[in-house]
Amino acid sequence: MPAATTFAQFVHHHNSMIDGNGRTAGRPVHWYDRSPLCTLALARYLGRAIGWALAAEVERAVRERTYQRLVFLISPLGFVERTAVRRIGYAESLAFARVHEEVYEAYGFHLVHVPARPVAERVTLVEKYLSTDDGGIPTSRYFT
Repeated sequence: MPAATTFAQFVHHHNSMIDGNGRTAGRPVHWYDRSPLCTLALARYLGRAIGWALAAEVERAVRERTYQRLVFLISPLGFVERTAVRRIGYAESLAFARVHEEVYEAYGFHLVHVPARPVAERVTLVEKYLSTDDGGIPTSRYFT
């Protein structure tokens, strides 16, 4: 496959190529850009109460291992464009990102930081990481 240039191309190619351990197996897997833990992080960042439904969904997802323990965090690009939906600035986005890290770490997820680079380069890094002999289990939190 030519290098993916968008996240959608990456997901399309890899959903049928990589198994839950990061190895090629021909079984479909699913890539998510959000989980209930992201909603938990948002609630904490905003100082909102955690409702029973969210708490139950987070506990269920963790207990049932709905999501793989390997989480790729895409590093900030150095700016934030405000929109009607995205109403925080860059400094606030960094604080929010830290809350995400804290939440995922508290629930035992393995975080891998993907540096801010063009999409094709980030895809290549993730592909390389997943194709390692250790099945993508992180030995480092950062790419080198």
